[in-house]
Amino acid sequence: MHKLSIKNFGPIENLEQLEIPKVLILIGQQASGKSTISKLIYFFKSLREDVLKCLEEHELSTNLQMNERNATQRKLIPKVKARFYTFFGSTKYDDFDLKYEYKRESWVNISPDGNGSIIVEFAQQWFNTEFYHLIGSWNQFLLQQNNLKNKNGNGFVARETSAESIIRRREDNEIRKLRVEIDKRINQLFGNDNNISHQQLYYVPAGRSLLSSLKQSHQSRLVDEFKNAGIIDEIVANSIIDDEKSTRERKSYFEFFVRDFFERIDKIKEDVLFGKTLDEVIEEFELLVDNTENVKAREFRMKLKNILKADYRVDANGERLHSEKFSKPIKLDFASSGQQESIWILLQLFVLILEKQPAFIVIEEPEAHLYPSAQNEMLKLIVLFQNTNEYNQVIITTHSPYILTSANNLLFAFRTSEKFKDHEVDQKISSTIGTSDWLNPINFGAYYLSSSEIRNIFNRETGVISESELDEASEDIMSVFDEIMEIYSA
Repeated sequence: MHKLSIKNFGPIENLEQLEIPKVLILIGQQASGKSTISKLIYFFKSLREDVLKCLEEHELSTNLQMNERNATQRKLIPKVKARFYTFFGSTKYDDFDLKYEYKRESWVNISPDGNGSIIVEFAQQWFNTEFYHLIGSWNQFLLQQNNLKNKNGNGFVARETSAESIIRRREDNEIRKLRVEIDKRINQLFGNDNNISHQQLYYVPAGRSLLSSLKQSHQSRLVDEFKNAGIIDEIVANSIIDDEKSTRERKSYFEFFVRDFFERIDKIKEDVLFGKTLDEVIEEFELLVDNTENVKAREFRMKLKNILKADYRVDANGERLHSEKFSKPIKLDFASSGQQESIWILLQLFVLILEKQPAFIVIEEPEAHLYPSAQNEMLKLIVLFQNTNEYNQVIITTHSPYILTSANNLLFAFRTSEKFKDHEVDQKISSTIGTSDWLNPINFGAYYLSSSEIRNIFNRETGVISESELDEASEDIMSVFDEIMEIYSA
């Protein structure tokens, strides 16, 4: 299991070896560090992309020497530094320390160098052994590809004899095997199961960040409209856009997750959902992926409507919600705040279930603008997503005790089933909570964050969150009521 340690970074003073299970809930006060932890986990997981970029930039060698491997190795640290600055900006803290463990003896450590930059340090076993050998395997892969390309000429393959055809297929198969072996080595490098496909990474930021980004994204479109209408000339238009670009560059580390999220949304709208009902999308994916019925996607589709209270469509007329309550569809801009906040969490999860590829996703404040019963349904859908693939992973940041209560119900359903191991008992439980929503305690973790502490609130022995933890927020509020009641009753 991956582990994260933090010292003096953002609002986090000290966090020792936070284990990262398949479902992790971080609850607490504003500015207590929930997003800091989530973004750091996302950052360290994303370093896989930098390793792949190093391999892609590796120059093919017919006789790979140590200095050539070292040259490829040296490219990694600048890429990690650039990614860190993109995510978090320049280092404002003089004494922070970040450590992420992918597995035993495989870790990355980041700390300041005292001159406004950072020091990136890798475990020797990770950098000088596993990564070193990975470069050798990649070079061998490129050699075989190159040999096959030279043998086939410029893409033209002459009519083959049976023997030549057999040899070529064997060579193709050897290249595929080598690529599979490289993927396994990369997985080992990052502490993942050898059988796992690459975990796609997603971050769903909180709504207040989305509003800020949307406001900025509209500006450049308005400038173009004003210029085309003759309201402003090209020089003024360019100065506005340049100023906006400068502002974006200064604030890019705040906006990375927002921009990335909106780019993914646009891609889903254009490539997957445009002009189709969700049922039509399911049928299309069932034919394309493995030609079998996607039971989980159909179940998700039905439950999704419990939150939206409408059907979603996007076409040439824009994004709209179709509800039985209204004779005409409602533009998403005029939908309720709860619908607007939840729609793209739900549709992102829906598409991930359709694609059947392992994914890691951070969801900030999934409860935003939702009634408690809808928060309960939202968590069920998040757990349903995790249960569709054993390699799916989700981190939730929240302010809502209802999310914790809902998690407890799903945990307790699983625990009760495990206690009796009886089909009739399972049927009784599933009449209340569907089996797809049960949450295995082995895969779960929950922490409470405040300005003064980070506390584990999940009891692994009982398999549920302590009731005292669930009641703490309401007790604080009720204690004020009790004080006023004493004055009133005097």
